[in-house]
Amino acid sequence: MRPLKDDVEKMDSYLDQLSEVDDPPMAANCWMNEARNLSYDMEDYIDSLIFAQPEHPSHVPKNPNNIKSTRSLSEFRMYVQEAIERHQRYSLHSCSTLKRWFVPVGPTVPVSVQYDEEAAHIVVDGWMSEFINSLGADVGEDQEQQQLKVVAVLGPSCLGKTTLANVLYSRIGKQYHCRAFIRVSKKPDMKRIFRDILSQIQRPDPPQDFMETDLIANIKKYLQNKR
Repeated sequence: MRPLKDDVEKMDSYLDQLSEVDDPPMAANCWMNEARNLSYDMEDYIDSLIFAQPEHPSHVPKNPNNIKSTRSLSEFRMYVQEAIERHQRYSLHSCSTLKRWFVPVGPTVPVSVQYDEEAAHIVVDGWMSEFINSLGADVGEDQEQQQLKVVAVLGPSCLGKTTLANVLYSRIGKQYHCRAFIRVSKKPDMKRIFRDILSQIQRPDPPQDFMETDLIANIKKYLQNKR
């Protein structure tokens, strides 16, 4: 019981912190809903144990079977630990700090999609130059010395990750012979993705009857000796 109690207290403290954040991102809202529902389920389970106890001690069996209750407590602790892990993986502890990035300074401006995008660009510009320089440090070097770079943009939803990727694509992409901007879902259609890539780097569009292997082969062939 003690490990479960410690984990529940940690989850509740995270929940209290997020509850004080104004307009939290979608990931934070989803996590808070899951944490609250888990708390309600544990309360219901504890109530069921309390009300299931007999009124008279003499009615208690000499060898009670606690296997079911022990298994349920272990399952609840696993769920709580998973909730804590998701909180850390989504970096939800930084929501209160990240929220301040999007607070406009100066006269009040009507909020709209266009304004949100501009605000995100303003935030990005503060450190983007140094970031771009670090990514394009090998520009102008010999081709043999250049290395492939993969940049991962991580963070909870509604923080402008796509906006940041668009800025990087438009600024750094001009240094390359070929470039493509692709959106990928959790269950991607690989044939559609390869078609999108090939149609952005090469004209005309590939034939509709091209299979994945055909698309991959054409992409590889077209990108030979290109940056």
